[in-house]
Amino acid sequence: MRTLATFVIAALIGAFVPVAAGATPAGAAYPRCDSFHDFPTSTSLRVREPVVSTTNHSTACTLRLHDNTFGVAALRFALDSCHRAGLGVSGVYDQSVYNVIVLLQRVARIDDDGIYGPETRRYAVDMPLVDRDGDWAGGCRTFA
Repeated sequence: MRTLATFVIAALIGAFVPVAAGATPAGAAYPRCDSFHDFPTSTSLRVREPVVSTTNHSTACTLRLHDNTFGVAALRFALDSCHRAGLGVSGVYDQSVYNVIVLLQRVARIDDDGIYGPETRRYAVDMPLVDRDGDWAGGCRTFA
């Protein structure tokens, strides 16, 4: 889990990272993550991740500031469960989510554009393991 260093840094800098005006998002070629899916694992647990839609379970999608989707809710669940971000339940990608994503991207030493996408998923964000009822099972999965 990539939690302690990330949130110590956040506390020290006040967890505020300004949004770059006019920046071209690196994830512009990917569709938005409008939903989430609980992917089966080799155990009875599942990995909850943002996906394109309820019928397209591709994780090659993006979320960015001001998005309001079930995919954002899944991302916030991951950030709270696996990174102890303390964001709370919501489907809104607000400044707080943006700030946490930027910090995780910096810790992972990838482009810190504040956009959740395939690279951020792979290198910076751990995803929660859930039970059959969709409750957090106390573990997380790292993809890097």
